[in-house]
Amino acid sequence: MAKKSPNFNLSAWYTTEKTLLYDYLVRMTGDPIHMPTTMLEVVRVVQEKAKENQWNLEEVRLKLYQTARSFCADKWNVSSSEIMDQLYQGTNHHDSLREVEGFVEKLDGVVREALLLKYRYAFKDDEIGQILGKLSKKALPQLDQVLVDFKESFPKLELKALMQLPLFTIESEEHTTGALSQLLDMPAKGKKYRWLKSLFWLLAIGALVYFVLKQQV
Repeated sequence: MAKKSPNFNLSAWYTTEKTLLYDYLVRMTGDPIHMPTTMLEVVRVVQEKAKENQWNLEEVRLKLYQTARSFCADKWNVSSSEIMDQLYQGTNHHDSLREVEGFVEKLDGVVREALLLKYRYAFKDDEIGQILGKLSKKALPQLDQVLVDFKESFPKLELKALMQLPLFTIESEEHTTGALSQLLDMPAKGKKYRWLKSLFWLLAIGALVYFVLKQQV
């Protein structure tokens, strides 16, 4: 694993990534009901691979989104306009943000995803290429025109408005937090448990030999 800065707050990283990943899943599938379970499965898969490959934080984050996308391939890029209405119902969010949601919703599915990955979830172009695969060659070149259209539609807003859109949140999230918090600790824990297991058997064999020798005296 890549070393982390002494001042790096892993707890905050877990919380942020859990929230953004869930938001990504719901926005791309339109299915808030099944996504908590799906996200837990995604985290567990990445957890195992992170242990095997000694991924750093950036690699873990990238793999979380890649895996999430593949897990939901059968219902990806589904319109989420209905759940958007529920998201904004009873909130104090400005009408302009709801209009931005409408603008994003009208985009072609993969272009919408590329836009969100870049300006909401803060991925770089090469990372988006890894998440979207061949589809990125279609989506990324179109973002320039999307940005032009955005400025024409919302001359008083900047792209940071995409980061200000309200987040979909998990109602019950303790189990997901626990699984996600183990992503980078698994290799160390695995070694520790193997060492303790070896020590246990060594002591057990030693005790058995001692008992046999004592019986022979």
